[in-house]
This record gives sequence, C-alpha cells and structure tokens, in this order.
Amino acid sequence: MLVRLGLTDLIAAIQSHIERKTAYRCFDHANNEQSPFYCAALIDMKPDNTKTMFVDVYTVGIHCIAAPSKSNVGVFALIKELEEAMTEEVSLTAPFHVVSQVGTGLMTLKEDETGEKHALLGFDIAVCYGLNVK
Repeated sequence: MLVRLGLTDLIAAIQSHIERKTAYRCFDHANNEQSPFYCAALIDMKPDNTKTMFVDVYTVGIHCIAAPSKSNVGVFALIKELEEAMTEEVSLTAPFHVVSQVGTGLMTLKEDETGEKHALLGFDIAVCYGLNVK
C-alpha cells in the first residue's frame, strides 16, 4: 500500500531545514513571535506522477518577517539567507525522496501594520512516495 507524505511531516521537515541552515526560527503559525523569523505554509498540493514514480508536488510559501524598519535591508537579508538555504534539498524520512526543489520566486513584499517588513517566497517541492513497477 502506498502512503503519501503527511502534510505535518513536510512542514516539520521544512522548518527543521530552515532552522539548521539559517540563523532564525521557522514557525508554522506566528503568533506574537519576536521578529525576525520565518513561517512556512502549504499553498497547494497536486499529483505529478511519471511512468515510473508516484510523485506529489507541494507548493510551499515561506514568509520572511523582518524587524520593524523603514528600510528593506533586513527583509532582503532574510530573503537571501532563505534562498541560499533552500538550494539544498529538504531531508525527508524513508520511503520519501525529494525529486526536485525549485524556488518559484518572490510572491509579495509589503510592510505589516506592526512596521515589520514581510516577504513571501514560493517553493515547489516534488516528492516521490513510491515506484510504479509493472
């Protein structure tokens, strides 16, 4: 029986990866957290099977929340650090395997009501969860 990757397992793996590769915490829901930090959220999931593999593509949005400032320098530094961290594959437990991990770019850049700078970057992560053997 094939089992797909659990959504909480995916987000937990992404959070762990970001925290290992950057100097900041990564949450799945930020409630009164002290900036700067990251926040990972699932945007979309769709199957993308091949002739030989069962694959799901997860679109993940990672929020970069910088400390309040008039300048964008802080949020740009968070973006750069995140992009560098995500050039390495997220580690998943067996039997799951990352087939591809691609940044889809900056989705939004704004200033929150709190004065914090806020950027949202997208990533598509294709995960194989089984082989299609005939």
